[in-house]
Amino acid sequence: MKIAISIGHGRNASGGYDSGAVGGGYHEFKLAKEIGKYAGEALAVYDCDVDIINYNGEAYLTDRINYINKGGYDLALEIHLNANGGTGSEVYYKHGNTAGKKLAAAISKSIADNLGIKNRGAKIKLSGNVDYFGFVRSVKCQSLLVETVFIDTASDRNKVVTAAGQKKCGQAIASAIANYYGLKKLAASPSLVTSIGAGSTVKITGKCYATGQTIPVWVKARNHTVKSVNANGKVLLKEINSYVWADDLQLVKSAKKGIVVGSTVTIKSGSVYGGLSTARGKAIPKEQLAPKKHKVTKIQTNNGVREALLGDILSWVAVSSLTEV
Repeated sequence: MKIAISIGHGRNASGGYDSGAVGGGYHEFKLAKEIGKYAGEALAVYDCDVDIINYNGEAYLTDRINYINKGGYDLALEIHLNANGGTGSEVYYKHGNTAGKKLAAAISKSIADNLGIKNRGAKIKLSGNVDYFGFVRSVKCQSLLVETVFIDTASDRNKVVTAAGQKKCGQAIASAIANYYGLKKLAASPSLVTSIGAGSTVKITGKCYATGQTIPVWVKARNHTVKSVNANGKVLLKEINSYVWADDLQLVKSAKKGIVVGSTVTIKSGSVYGGLSTARGKAIPKEQLAPKKHKVTKIQTNNGVREALLGDILSWVAVSSLTEV
């Protein structure tokens, strides 16, 4: 399953900054991005692929929608904070979509229960006969707009102004999604995942791919090259372009020494984002550069460039732009 978590606001139509709603000196975008980050981290332990979109406020609404529609996602949700003096959580879904209504209700309840606020439930908002919110209306896959709390109500806002509160909210969203879809947690093998990396040579010892299909004898008889490693235990093998579990691999030859999954790194000055999101090629903000430290959670090769996923900011950066510390 492929999931997109979009952060609401951050950039307006003319390219300037869009804070979203404000309350108590806090900006909707800045709180929403952290909630979304934690939701992504929480979902990363399940058997699904998760992308965070617009974390740095680089994409306007239409850009976010276009990116998702081209990305082959099964579910897309956009994180917001509500306004106008109410209290509680509510989630908007495509009108007439029964599955969307059930999922929206589950997410709203999970947020409310975990934060101790009112559950306003699953909702629709129409303009004429169509959905009012562009994200809900125009995203082709199952799409939801998540109004986590009211930013201009202090009792609500105070639930998410700390990292602990943001994490609790993000985890509440993730757990509702995982429960609704019956997602299974990945079986991590920390020691092996840390010892192999892109370029390692391995042999398959298990019976099944990560998808559950039986691995043919001829595939198990050969050595394979690791293309990318997921810190939660999934390994992509280059020659067969298939995922297997790290627990089902035998390390034959380590990759060249250097930055691997588990490495602590800093980002060099002048570096840009990699990956395939709308942030690709854009300058990494100064506050994320050295001396700030990051943890590598995944390695991949993208168009011939070896890239590392930095787990704390959920962003890809070329390995050549990193320094191991």
